[in-house]
Amino acid sequence: MQGLGGRVLVIGCGGLGGYVAEELARLNVDYLILVDGDYYTESNMNRQIGALFSTLGKNKAEVMLSRVRDISKTHVKSVPNDFTRYNAYLIDEVDIVVDCVDNIETRLLIEEECEKRKKVLIHGAVDGIMGQCMICYPGERRLSKMYRKSKDVPHKTYSFVVALVASIQVALVYSVLKHEDEDTKGKLFMLDLGVMETRVVKL
Repeated sequence: MQGLGGRVLVIGCGGLGGYVAEELARLNVDYLILVDGDYYTESNMNRQIGALFSTLGKNKAEVMLSRVRDISKTHVKSVPNDFTRYNAYLIDEVDIVVDCVDNIETRLLIEEECEKRKKVLIHGAVDGIMGQCMICYPGERRLSKMYRKSKDVPHKTYSFVVALVASIQVALVYSVLKHEDEDTKGKLFMLDLGVMETRVVKL
């Protein structure tokens, strides 16, 4: 199969990021950077594709690196650290950044660093049985507007929600790399799997 091409940075390799990394590998992107400073625990096993009995206690980025190498010939590197201003230079190495983190502070930092470097950011978030995704282009600052008054409130999250939101994020990566993203610009894709409803909000 011909590869999708492109260079992608996935920040957060747990719930969303694990699925995103695997699906991008199966699309044969040229280059993947996987960033996560966290380690698998049993509490991750209900929703994170890389969480297995054999990977408990191991770094998430490094586990997903091994998994990607077992799937495709995509060139991949792992960074077993949290994303900070000190490793934001990684954004310079890619075409697209995928936000798969689970806290607002890091999410806003990612947007800020993408904005400085004029890189496209694919946002994704899950909350219980709900989720959302969108493409953030340089100059829009959509996450700052959306989250500036929000606080992190943890809810139980399920694998089927994470997998679906991650797949939509990958579809958005695909549309940008293929230059087929005109119809997705300025739109927030929202899912509520409790009532099996989807909404598209024009921003």
